[in-house]
Amino acid sequence: MAKQGITRSRREALKRIAGAGSVGLVGFSGCIGTEGDGGTNGSSGGKSDATLKFALSGNQQSAHYKGAELLAETVNEKSDGRLQLDVICCQKAGGPPEIAKSVQQGTLDMGLSAVNNLAGLTSAWLFVQLPYLWKDHRNLYSFFNEADVVKQINENAYENLNNIRIKAYWGSNGGSMRHLHLTSNAGLKVPSDASGQKIRVTESPIEKSTVGAWGFSPSPVAWSETVPAMKQGVVDGIHIHYWWLYDSGMYKQIQYTVETATQDSPAVLYVNRGTWDGLSEDLRNVLDESLDEVTPKQIEMDLKQGKTGKQRIKEEHPDIEIYQPSDNEMEEWQRVTSGVYEEWLGKKGVEEEVVKKALEFQDYTPPGVNL
Repeated sequence: MAKQGITRSRREALKRIAGAGSVGLVGFSGCIGTEGDGGTNGSSGGKSDATLKFALSGNQQSAHYKGAELLAETVNEKSDGRLQLDVICCQKAGGPPEIAKSVQQGTLDMGLSAVNNLAGLTSAWLFVQLPYLWKDHRNLYSFFNEADVVKQINENAYENLNNIRIKAYWGSNGGSMRHLHLTSNAGLKVPSDASGQKIRVTESPIEKSTVGAWGFSPSPVAWSETVPAMKQGVVDGIHIHYWWLYDSGMYKQIQYTVETATQDSPAVLYVNRGTWDGLSEDLRNVLDESLDEVTPKQIEMDLKQGKTGKQRIKEEHPDIEIYQPSDNEMEEWQRVTSGVYEEWLGKKGVEEEVVKKALEFQDYTPPGVNL
């Protein structure tokens, strides 16, 4: 039978990555491979050789691409070349929603997408965007790779994406929480310093609520139009991760950053159900075992990428001022957004039970939030 949980190797590797974190990345049990074998069982019942088209939107410098390439190498080695992954990067297969649709339809075999980018397809992961839901990345990835409730979250995703199988949760490809970056040296330290500046946000409704609660004007702008919008004063800044700020070149427009450490999302790795069921059992095992080995390495790549992005911004743009709020100031940033929980709790994709379990898992409650 195909594996229904995580192997000891992935469990031990994730524990090592957790390091000094208060909650270890203990495993994927109950989170992936939750369903039966589906199609054929046994090495003689499915395809003995296969090449799977695996698409992601990140470029070749990203932790997503590097992780995908490592997964392809590992799969090839473990299968003696019988299973190959054809990695398609750099938006050649479209952005995350287009990739997910293609895997759902079967024109692609595998996809990798940060879950916040799939909000238009399913609300299953909407709760992830709540401000200050995660103490840090260790807790974020630990929750998705261990908590029992993730099985239910996956089932919620299958309501709209019923032709995929969720196989793993990887790093976000941002490498850090989202911070607030401004095109002028505003010098703001707490939300009360805001004066309605227009901040570029994604289409995430919860991100819009968060930025608005701080006293800014949330302004959704297409990614390709963001730099011109900054130059023309259409927006006064952006709420984004360090790596994306650096890799896009947008950091050149930024004069002041306040590290709000607001939110982040995991990325989900998924396979078309027909593709999965069509593989022989031994090749399904090869893919699972390869994910056991590569997933913790990819998460570590992702975290390193975030640090690299910040370091390069400071080196290449020494005039930028990066402000790290004091503990009391950070509590203000957090407490002001507590109303976002009141606004969104109970809506589809932000079920109170799931949010409670995420906080209980971390033994943590954001300031001002009462559940």
